[in-house]
Amino acid sequence: MAHVDAFIPAFLLVVGEAPEIASPPPPGVVVYRTEPDSLDATPRPLAGLLLDARSHTVEQLATARANEWLADVPVMVMIGAGADPDLVAEVLGADDVLRAGCTEGELRRRLGLLLGLGRARLGMSFAEQALEHSRSSLSIADVASPDHPLVHVSPVFETLTGFPVAEVLGRNCRFLQGPDADPVAIDTMRAAVAERQRASVVLRNQRRDGTSFWNEVTIFPVVAQGVTLRWMGGLQHDATRLVEAQDEAEALSRLLADRQRFVHAVLDGIEVGIVIADGAGHVTFVNGTAAAAIGAPALHVGRDVKRVLELPAEPAQLLGEAPRVVLEHTAIGHDGGELDLELSISRADGAAHEGDGYFFIFRDLRLDKQREQERRRLERLAAMGTMVAGFAHEVRNPVAALRSLAESLAEDLDDVRLRMPQVARMMDVLGRVERLVCTSLQFGRPDPPRLAPHRPWVLISEALTAVGPRTRELRDTIRVDVAPDLPDVVVDQAQLVQVLVILLDNALDATASPRRVQVRASSGERDPSSGREEVVFEVLDDGPGIPSEILGRVFDPFFTTKPSGTGLGLSIAQQLVSENRGRLDVASPRGGPTSFTLVFPAQRTAPECLTPRPSPPDRTPPT
Repeated sequence: MAHVDAFIPAFLLVVGEAPEIASPPPPGVVVYRTEPDSLDATPRPLAGLLLDARSHTVEQLATARANEWLADVPVMVMIGAGADPDLVAEVLGADDVLRAGCTEGELRRRLGLLLGLGRARLGMSFAEQALEHSRSSLSIADVASPDHPLVHVSPVFETLTGFPVAEVLGRNCRFLQGPDADPVAIDTMRAAVAERQRASVVLRNQRRDGTSFWNEVTIFPVVAQGVTLRWMGGLQHDATRLVEAQDEAEALSRLLADRQRFVHAVLDGIEVGIVIADGAGHVTFVNGTAAAAIGAPALHVGRDVKRVLELPAEPAQLLGEAPRVVLEHTAIGHDGGELDLELSISRADGAAHEGDGYFFIFRDLRLDKQREQERRRLERLAAMGTMVAGFAHEVRNPVAALRSLAESLAEDLDDVRLRMPQVARMMDVLGRVERLVCTSLQFGRPDPPRLAPHRPWVLISEALTAVGPRTRELRDTIRVDVAPDLPDVVVDQAQLVQVLVILLDNALDATASPRRVQVRASSGERDPSSGREEVVFEVLDDGPGIPSEILGRVFDPFFTTKPSGTGLGLSIAQQLVSENRGRLDVASPRGGPTSFTLVFPAQRTAPECLTPRPSPPDRTPPT
């Protein structure tokens, strides 16, 4: 153990005269001469001890040898010619016995061996003390024997695992493995044992009392003089606190990421555009509303915010000394159209990046103008509905009286066997007036909706059944395309079926061919204000289309292009959709199909795996 020489002095204690060591001792050996009674005052530790049995009794030497701090010190005894070396060695516990009168060369050789033995014992003592006071335990397994039994464990092993040494020797260390042991870590250790290689793993083990702990295990082959022996050593360390600290750090990191995602989700759900830039004016975040106006975040993050928002000057110049400014600003959207913005610019002092940051919050004033127009239109519709309902109520009674008179006249004519075609025409006109009165009453005073979840394909099926007589007359079927696994739509069933029937009738009027009409149902985007799912219904036809100059009037009451139409169908449809918390849009692009789109809130009533959903009727292959 040559490495021990750096910190273990080689002491040689000489008791008695010992004239044989009058010459200088071997290099590194310090000679002390003392009496046996004063051994407790000698420098320690000792690498070797030489006792002179010629000038002291065996009892004196034995008493000196009994000092506790000399227990591991190798001892050489020098005896005279008449002493029995075996007896001296046995009584004094000597490691070597040397007769007086030997040559100095022999003495030096024997002293060198004695000091080497002493240094080896001191080194082992230091190693044992280090293991004893270490927080890591040492175990040694005989991997050349079946089942690799443990042949040695340090005292720390019992402290770490709770298993006494007597219970573990001769057993495989797998008794520490619990149900939560990582199979990958175990396979890593098995491979290292098979290849006699070093490996380190961290796995969950169980103590003797059943509690679990994280065990950091390092296994290594035992090598002596370059030869790998039959044993594998293992160092075990309780890494529970470290693993828990890592788990806590990871949990905090996930919490921080979740909070950041939450903040971004909140900002994405806000119905105003939000753009955040760092102190250098580079865009770091674009929320969903802003992305819808200026383009996806991937197009802008990292770019100069002045160019992204087409600002007239740098943010710092626009702000000056003010913490916040609001200005009207015109920019170009990603679709090439102009954006009429109300833009708020504020400084984000102390932001979590280099220097100050900037917040840009804007609203597209076009939406406000559209909403104002829609509000005014609804007010007009409400006023008109009240007027129409009152008018229809007043007309209903006279019309009923006229029908009664006309029917009485028809009966009187039948009694005298006279036929007057004017009476039949009168009945037809009265029928049209009655239908107009009923429709007007429904437009002015619709029943409040009874909202409940309904399957989309069931609603479509009922609407198709209602228009079935028309499609049978035309000897064809309407194309249907319903996406699978749609959530329920929360509407009044009768009212939504009525809306679909109105739209399908209009499409059939425009095409006169059911195969040129299609009804679809699919999942829409989540409602940004509530986060709920939406279901989209579409009724499309490839008829002549709606001219752009009248497209904005199709929902106005009494506006119609049909010779026999009342002009209230689409107005009633839009009113019913609004009452059912949905929206109805129309599009008729040049060269494309005319589409009426209905969007309603959805609701999943139960997990798909628990509630089997029947398939929609197979009418025609979807297009």
